[in-house]
Amino acid sequence: MTTDDGILRRETLKLLGALGVGTTAGVSTAAGAVTSDYPVVVGEWRQIGRATTQSSYNTDTDGPIDTPTTLDWWETLGGNSVTAPAIANDTVYVADGTQVVALDISNGRVTWKYDEGEVFTDRPIVVEGYLIVLHRDSGYSNTISELHVLDATDGSQEWVADVSSGARFPVADGSMCYVADGSTVRALNLDTGTEEWQYELNQPASVSPVLLDGKLYVTMEDGSGYGTSTTNLIAFDASSGVARWTEAYGDGNARDLVSNGGRLYAVTSNGGVTAFDTSGTVIWTEAGFADTFHHLAIDENRLYVTADNLIAGLSLSDGSRVWDTAVGATASRPVITNAGVFVGTTDDEVYALNPTDGSVKWSRVHDGSVNQPVTVEDRTFVTGASGTIRAHTSGAPSPVTISSPEAGTWPGSAYDSATTAYNPTAAPPTGDQGTTLDWWKTFETAPASEPASDGDRLYVSADNEVIAFNAETLDPEWRYNDGDLFRDQPVIAGPFVLAFEQESGYSNTIDRLHVIEAESGSRRWDTSVSAGAHLPVVDEETAYLATPGTVKAYNLASGSLNWQFDLPEVASAQPALTEDRLFVLTEDGEGYGTGKADLYALDPETGNARWRARIGDGNGQCVVADDQRVYATTTNGGVTALTHNGDEQWTHNESADNYEYLVANETLVYVTTTNGAGVTALEKSTGNRAWRESEMGAASSLPSVTDAGVLIGTVNREVLLLDADTGDILWRRVHDDVVDGQIPIDETVYVAGGSTLRAHIAGTAEGVEPPRIPTLGWATDGYDAGQTGGTEGDGPTDEPEILWDQTFDHSETTPPATDGDTAYIAAGDLKAVDLRTGESVWTYDEGDTFQTWQPVLADDTVLAIEYDVGYNASPTALHAVDVRTGTQQWQIPVSSDIYPPVVAGGMVYIAFGSKIEARSLEDGTQIWQFETDESVNAQPAIGKDRVYVLTEDGEGYGTGEATLYAIDASDGNGRWQVSFGDGNGWSVLTTDTSVFATTRNGGVTAFTHNGKENWTHNSSAGTFGYLAHNGDTLFVTTNDSPGVTALNPETGDQVWQKGTEGEPFSQPAATGETLYVGTKEKEVLAFGTELGTTKWELLHDGMVRGPTVVGNRAYVGGTSKTVRAYVDAIPPTSKIGIDGEVTLNETATFTASGSEPGDAPIVEYQWDFTGDGTVDAMGEQVEHTFAEEGTYEVRLTVVDDAGRVDIDREYLTVNSDPLAEYRNENGAVDIRGLQSGIDDWRASDIGMRLLSEIINAWRTGV
Repeated sequence: MTTDDGILRRETLKLLGALGVGTTAGVSTAAGAVTSDYPVVVGEWRQIGRATTQSSYNTDTDGPIDTPTTLDWWETLGGNSVTAPAIANDTVYVADGTQVVALDISNGRVTWKYDEGEVFTDRPIVVEGYLIVLHRDSGYSNTISELHVLDATDGSQEWVADVSSGARFPVADGSMCYVADGSTVRALNLDTGTEEWQYELNQPASVSPVLLDGKLYVTMEDGSGYGTSTTNLIAFDASSGVARWTEAYGDGNARDLVSNGGRLYAVTSNGGVTAFDTSGTVIWTEAGFADTFHHLAIDENRLYVTADNLIAGLSLSDGSRVWDTAVGATASRPVITNAGVFVGTTDDEVYALNPTDGSVKWSRVHDGSVNQPVTVEDRTFVTGASGTIRAHTSGAPSPVTISSPEAGTWPGSAYDSATTAYNPTAAPPTGDQGTTLDWWKTFETAPASEPASDGDRLYVSADNEVIAFNAETLDPEWRYNDGDLFRDQPVIAGPFVLAFEQESGYSNTIDRLHVIEAESGSRRWDTSVSAGAHLPVVDEETAYLATPGTVKAYNLASGSLNWQFDLPEVASAQPALTEDRLFVLTEDGEGYGTGKADLYALDPETGNARWRARIGDGNGQCVVADDQRVYATTTNGGVTALTHNGDEQWTHNESADNYEYLVANETLVYVTTTNGAGVTALEKSTGNRAWRESEMGAASSLPSVTDAGVLIGTVNREVLLLDADTGDILWRRVHDDVVDGQIPIDETVYVAGGSTLRAHIAGTAEGVEPPRIPTLGWATDGYDAGQTGGTEGDGPTDEPEILWDQTFDHSETTPPATDGDTAYIAAGDLKAVDLRTGESVWTYDEGDTFQTWQPVLADDTVLAIEYDVGYNASPTALHAVDVRTGTQQWQIPVSSDIYPPVVAGGMVYIAFGSKIEARSLEDGTQIWQFETDESVNAQPAIGKDRVYVLTEDGEGYGTGEATLYAIDASDGNGRWQVSFGDGNGWSVLTTDTSVFATTRNGGVTAFTHNGKENWTHNSSAGTFGYLAHNGDTLFVTTNDSPGVTALNPETGDQVWQKGTEGEPFSQPAATGETLYVGTKEKEVLAFGTELGTTKWELLHDGMVRGPTVVGNRAYVGGTSKTVRAYVDAIPPTSKIGIDGEVTLNETATFTASGSEPGDAPIVEYQWDFTGDGTVDAMGEQVEHTFAEEGTYEVRLTVVDDAGRVDIDREYLTVNSDPLAEYRNENGAVDIRGLQSGIDDWRASDIGMRLLSEIINAWRTGV
């Protein structure tokens, strides 16, 4: 083997000696230097203690002693630990647990690896071009078994010798390798491995030998027990192995042995330090300043000893202590230079001290327990219990360049790299402005992330992909799905979008980081990451990623790893980045709330750890930085503020027991708390509390800060805006799942949670107008959109008689919904019958079966729920049917747990499962959707422009808790929610001033339209059911004690209570004077509303649904095939007559002469020519002129002397061409048009004059 110039180094030294040159260039010969039996070369560290004297003293350098320091280079190797290095020939040699590695000293690049063995965990030495290292067996004990000698230039194996498990680090000169091998001392030929001599000790050797002036010094101990052994120092002739003397010293285990050329210094664990001369005479002993002693190093001025948690400088002459400095427990020997003492600790730190007084020059944190910090020239090599070697050197690291986010953007989860979540350019809606929804999107799979935005696009992880939406049009510009699952919020870094991929499976753990071209959506690069990785922070060139065990810096453009720092604990939060520091928060994993948290400060350019501080009890939660301080939270320890140098300034832990998220603006930091949910605002400079708000649920995501206020998302599905200066709640809205994030950009607040993303803007929601319910009308199960059950008619107040009954083929029927002219009944098919006679008008049968729920009527549409056929028939679709023709307008699928819809403002509100959605009444298209956290359990109600939805948590029948939601009817914006009562939610009803809701076990609760509870009634029964309200009194049905209770709606006080034989089966109908109730025992009952006296009762032939009450009539359906109409007197019959044809801009004559009285004469004729409910004319015969083309609903209402009414309705098509509806697409009346005209004439829909015109047009073709 040769050196670079082809000559063996040992031959070079012999040749120079023969020529009388003295030493080779670079060999240290400084005055007073520690001598060595093998040359000590500038820029090298060959032996364990550099010299054969094991002094660990480098006379050729000051080392990087002055601050600042930076990293020259670093390299992460394959193992879990890296030994202290040997250095020679511009190469750094280490063992990393599984292999021996050679690295280029200038840049850390690996030049060769040696892995012909199992375990290499002991540090190597370099002598004469040989690399010497101990090898261990694999297995639980990893015992030493061999000594491997390699060619230092290429790592090839030269020879291997067996050694015992007790072998210590060897020392070597130019020809021999000396090994203290358990109870044997051996001298092995350096070139061949041949054993030249051996000496059997009577005790095992305990530390690496010292070689000085041809003598080999070995310590040994009797092994009687840790801390109790007897220790001896023995001297040998190195050339022959002859023992010259033995001297006992100290108590406990031998820990180290060094020499400065004139004396020997030995240390034992309990006996302190002993100084010997080279003949074995003890000169002095010092043991008074510590309990336990560890390692030694020496220069020409002092002896340095580590003991307990300190390092001390001792006088060489008498061992007196000159200084000591607390540094923590040490892992190995210190290193001495001309100007510094470098020492590594088991607390992962390396210190540089002034050798004169022990003052700390600087300290850095390594990513594991630190071995001997070998220092040559201007580098200190730091290794230890991590897979990384770092070369520290003098110089200040360059600050990184961080771009401030531009207005109109939100680059990442915490807005900026300092993770403040403070967007000074956003202006979200304030409390005075109110909020409304700009838009919303519901994705197919949950969760959908909150967006990141660069101003041009919104980037969202949803439907297991990353989607870029155009910020203006919301059209998707690209989708990225090159992976399993994407669910976390993307992060924008210049032209790139960073997104985490999760592996599919039960746990969905984070698996890879993808970097995507923002413009095209194509993959730039990706890399595997550990489960539990936190969202990265970025500067202009680098992405910094904290995973449970490491912090890594990646080049954004290429994905190359700039540096890596291994953490002994678990990174517990997204890092915070400033120009000169990367702050990383960790926790020790001892358990939730029981561990300890540490904060690391790293140089972002190099990964050099500046400091580490223990900041509190419990798990690390969040870290935020500004130009002066860094702020961090722990679960139990509160908030701690430190300077960028790690000096603690203040701690706050008084406002709650548990702390979580942390954000900040220019003057305050805001911390969320969980055990005692709320938000606390603290002054940045002092930590003094500015305010606290606790009227909210626990925060579920990182808050966001703007000048307008602090946005909070909660586990209660709420989003709140708090005044940033006072904490006052400015507004709160309800999302349709636990809030995962709320992002303010410009004037919009984006809220994510579950599968839905919503964009809130300033403004008030548009009002919705419930459809007008005409005279004799009944629109839905609860009469009107408010579900009051309060009809305008009186109903049959006296003992009723049957007006008509109609038997259908289906086993159950519903009471009708009606427009005053026609009744619409679900009875297997959807049936339209004449309200006065029960005669069929049309039948709609485009579905399996229509049953259970009463149809819902709105304008010209009737809505009915289709069920599938079978034993457990369940809803499958909602049908919209034209009221005039019985033809389908649209149809949508629904789930099995739908409730009847309610209609207002041209929108159909449908509640099913956990969802409430609004659809267009015209065509069924979805307008918005809101998803609750529980199951909807009642038909919705509309009041004050809001949809009220009642849910239950599904804990069990009668055992759960109900929640009432208030949602803006126009846009689906959740206004508020409140949980109340016991048992299943049952019924909800609204009036102009209040919202009433029942739970099965909790009774009736009254709320304002702002969600404030007014009162609760639960004393009249054990279980409660349906509600009704007639304007003066609130009625609630009771179940366990069947009956009805009347309540004062203002106070909840009971007015009266009335029992029934059976449990009420559906919502009652209430008029001003009478309450109508149907029961499961087939009863139909009428009670006076003032006192609850029974007016009448009768039996139906099944459990009773309804009744529908209009005018003086009551219509009853239920679990029978029959629907009956009851009256207490025969009402009049209305009939519209038209004299002549109705033509645009021509006067038409309308007559009521065909109307017939009932039990009393007709006294009033009311004409409505537009169907809007306004009386346009009065009289038995009137005239009217239609000035615009169109289809008109004409209504005639007749009123008799007793106030009983009836209505007839006709639909008229008015246009300038009276023949328009009979012409074909070419404008001619063909044979089909002629036949249609004849049919209309026979049906009396047109007169003879119009029929003559049709015949003439057919004949002439005009």
